[in-house]
Amino acid sequence: MARKRIVASGVALVLVLTTMLYASQSLNMPFVQMAFADTLHFGQMEQPAYEGRTLGDMVESQLEGTAEQAKIEALVAVAQEQVGKGYARGGRGPDAFDCSGLVQYCAREALGMELPRTSYAQSTCGTDVALEDARRGDLLFWGSPGSSHHVGIYLGDGAYIHAAGSGKGVVVATFDYYAPTYARRVI
Repeated sequence: MARKRIVASGVALVLVLTTMLYASQSLNMPFVQMAFADTLHFGQMEQPAYEGRTLGDMVESQLEGTAEQAKIEALVAVAQEQVGKGYARGGRGPDAFDCSGLVQYCAREALGMELPRTSYAQSTCGTDVALEDARRGDLLFWGSPGSSHHVGIYLGDGAYIHAAGSGKGVVVATFDYYAPTYARRVI
């Protein structure tokens, strides 16, 4: 249910952005065009992003970025819905999880993506990301690639969701509490 709402919101956002972009091109509305500019200086555009690009190029670029962001937000939303649920060793949900079961469940529910069952197998999926470059929706790992012992989903600003263990369940934690070793990007 939540996944359908997020996808519908993403589609609506794409339609709004496309309409704004088209209007800015055909009506020569600089204030709307500024929303799509790469370089701005206090209301004046310097080398706008649309210069030399077709409307199709701009729409395609906006759609790719919006679709990726919608996937990230879908993953995070499903993870946030699990906060407060219990911990169970080997738990795959929907009522209780272990760390890798939580990540596997969220990826499947939000994205239709099948990740491996264990954190050490999940630690080889996607691409390496430096911790300082991690973004919302990236997977965080503890240990080393191929032999990780814990995994969580990054929320941004040093916070993440993970299945913390017996007595704690699925919680939001910070790097100050339990810092990950590395990150991987699967979206």
